[in-house]
Amino acid sequence: MKNDVAYSVAESICSEVAEKLSGLKVKRFEDIKPIVKDTLKQILLEKLSTQYNKDLIETVKFKLSQKEPAVILFVGVNGSGKTLTIAKVAKLLLKNGFTVCIACSDTFRAGA
Repeated sequence: MKNDVAYSVAESICSEVAEKLSGLKVKRFEDIKPIVKDTLKQILLEKLSTQYNKDLIETVKFKLSQKEPAVILFVGVNGSGKTLTIAKVAKLLLKNGFTVCIACSDTFRAGA
């Protein structure tokens, strides 16, 4: 909760962990930490690796038809190809007649 995680997300994850561990048989004096850690890891991987098959152009058109901006967030570690991907997506959107505005920030390099 201290790292800007939405309460509803944290609550959902905790509920899933409790559900998966409910009824689990554990031997006396067995260390439960690795079991809880593995369960939590599995749940987080499921949540973060959900396949999202949507047509980007159709999604942008839909957002704009609702009078909402189409916001795309790119997150990743240094050197993972974010800037290149952003340029490719911007070119695709421009090619399809959209106006593109790119904003960036970096918590470690103030000049970036």
